[in-house]
Amino acid sequence: MADDTWQDYLQQAHDHLRNKNVEQAGASFTLAIELCPDNARLYVIRAQFYSECDKFDRAIADLSAAIELMPNTPMFFVARGKAYTDIGDLDHAIDDYTSALELSKQQQADIYHRRALLYKKQDKHTLAVADFTSAASHNPRSFRHILERATVYEQIGDLASACADLERVLELCGPEHPEVPAVQEQLATLRDHLALS
Repeated sequence: MADDTWQDYLQQAHDHLRNKNVEQAGASFTLAIELCPDNARLYVIRAQFYSECDKFDRAIADLSAAIELMPNTPMFFVARGKAYTDIGDLDHAIDDYTSALELSKQQQADIYHRRALLYKKQDKHTLAVADFTSAASHNPRSFRHILERATVYEQIGDLASACADLERVLELCGPEHPEVPAVQEQLATLRDHLALS
């Protein structure tokens, strides 16, 4: 279809996806990009498609192209950081989350949390605690940052801090939250260990 625009190809790609025609969807995304190669968002859309197909190297390449076109867009770095995480390249993922934090004043709690999880995987406990703390300060009503920080404190043997964090989690959750029984059990176990030490 010689008169198709990039928007037409983008729509065709989405139609193909709805019909589970993955190969045709990929081809339509590519045709859209060929018609409008300076549209960073098209690369991001195709990168999301590639990620969903577990083609993370292609997703990273597309996100890198988008970043080159729009280098001040923090969410592009977050998306590439996720893709790097999916292939186990934690150092590059951390670099991308750091870039996103430098560029963004939005969604910082989520970005700090993502980077903290990677530091935790790398046993960089001090950095993980710092990032979970930053995440909690940006989103003080969310318990998940504090719960993760408690697990880091437990890993490094700072049981008093872990207990304090778990107590805070219980305050934030409220008695009806499904996490409460597991947190109460973890807290009781840590208090027993503290009493023995």
